Amino acid sequence: MTEKNVSKVVRFVPVVGSVYQLISSGVYYALDKPNNAKERLIDGAVSLAADVISIVTVGASKSAPTFFIIYISFCLN
Repeated sequence: MTEKNVSKVVRFVPVVGSVYQLISSGVYYALDKPNNAKERLIDGAVSLAADVISIVTVGASKSAPTFFIIYISFCLN
């Protein structure tokens, strides 16, 4: 299995795929392969942004009901 195939599989794992893409970008840059490094850097950055947005969205949706209940109980007192 080539590294490109591994990259395609790992890409779909949240956070781990982003980190893998960013690390491989650095490795390709060190090996003086700028096109591959640029491609991996873009993929890694976009994946990382999507991961952060997902985590923030899930965190906000879980804390919203708790905040609402606390706010209601505060208003009733």
